[in-house]
Parts: sequence; structure tokens; C-alpha cells
Amino acid sequence: MWRAQYSSLILGFLACSPQTEPGASGTTTQTSGRAAHDLLTEYQESFPKYILRGDTTSGLCVDILHEIGRVSGLSIGTATPAFTPFARLQRHLETGRIDLFVGFRKTPAREARYRFLEPPVYRVSTVVAALADEELEEIGDLDELAGERVMIPHGSATAQLVKAQHPLLEVDEGGDIFACLEKLVRRRGRFVVYHDLGVLAASRQMGLQESVKVLPGTFGEYEHYVAVSSAADPDKVARVAAALAELDQTKVLDRISRRYKTP
Repeated sequence: MWRAQYSSLILGFLACSPQTEPGASGTTTQTSGRAAHDLLTEYQESFPKYILRGDTTSGLCVDILHEIGRVSGLSIGTATPAFTPFARLQRHLETGRIDLFVGFRKTPAREARYRFLEPPVYRVSTVVAALADEELEEIGDLDELAGERVMIPHGSATAQLVKAQHPLLEVDEGGDIFACLEKLVRRRGRFVVYHDLGVLAASRQMGLQESVKVLPGTFGEYEHYVAVSSAADPDKVARVAAALAELDQTKVLDRISRRYKTP
């Protein structure tokens, strides 16, 4: 039922998001080719960071790319018009096939391979979502859900962390955040565990604001950054870093993040 509605929901989301097609300086486009752009990036299949529908892209990280391009005056294009598998995207960043990626969690292993620019572009918190009629009103620790079936998007960092740190939880790691919320509505599990950005944006897209609630409490916070390749042009990287500093100071980054986290 929900899958049949996703296309129209996403189209509605795209209609109210900044467009990506103008090829002028200070924009991002889906045009391939390094010669056409100052910097290249790629898109990860991760809602709502990147939303791809035909020739139109939107999403939190695309909005940030637009602002970086606008402030820096750099043209930022994509190396491919499609989503890139995340492991391959990371290799492309390391080898210099792309210059930067927006929406990367910083880890020691990644810091050895790429440069992370300050400040972070947004913060996410791990939360628990349940149906609105769920009797459990608050959770102090995820271990309180031991024995319960929790839905977590497949292959996500959240799934890896929960399985490693909370082995008593029964993790259903099937599908994306939309599939997880669909299972929740069908009562195939009591809880969805994921970051607040994904839960809130997907719930809004599916029209579940009245049916699904986020329980009080967070279970870990972390920040996402712009990562750049060590092979990227230093002068252009400096312009990106200066643009990020300005976007942080003027609260533009905060406004973009809040827009996607609004229930």
C-alpha cells in the first residue's frame, strides 16, 4: 500500500525543495564530466540526505551543496547522475575521482583517508519510533528493548552499532526507513530505531505524523561533515572551507537541518 504512494509523496517533497538544474556557477547539477565543473561529488542512496527522481535531485545534503556553491562561487557537479554504492563512493573519494562528499560521519579510519572540513554540517541523534498508541512512553536505554523486534534500515550505521552494542535486541534489518515504518504500521514489530533525521523526514513523507511518534530520549549523537579528497585542488578546498564557516555563522546550516527534521 505504502509503496504505491511513495512516488507521489516524493514528487511533492521535490516540488518544495530547491531545484538543481541551473548550470551556473554556485550550483550543483547532474551533468557528468570534470571539465564542466570546478568540483565533483557523488550521491549516496540515503533519504533524506539525497533524493533522486529522474533528472531532479533534492535533499538535505543537496541543499548544503547548493549553498556551498553559492557562497564559494564554485560549480559543483556529479560524476554520475545515479546513486553510487557507498563503498564505491568512498573509494572514489580516496582516489580523487570525486573531490568532496557531503554527509559523512567522522571516524579515525576515515580521517586517515580523507580530510574532514570544520564545522560539521548537521547533527543526528539515534531515536526510537513507535506507534502513537504504544503504551511504553519512555526508554532509558536500548537494552530495555531486549527480546523485542526492532526494525532498522539495512546496512545503516545505526544497524551496525545496535547489533554490536546491544546483542540482546532482535534486529530486523530489512529494507530502507520507509520499509521499516511500513512494518511498524502493520504491527510487524513495536519499534523502529534510526536517526531522527531519517525517522522524521520519512514519517512526514508517508503522512504518518499522527500514527507514529518518537519516544523521548536519544541514544547517541554524532555529526556529519563535508569530506574532501587529498587529491582535490587546495585552493578550491579552501574556498569550500570558507563557505562552510560563513554558512555556519549565518545559521544557514541550522535552518536547512531544521527543515528536514520538522515532524
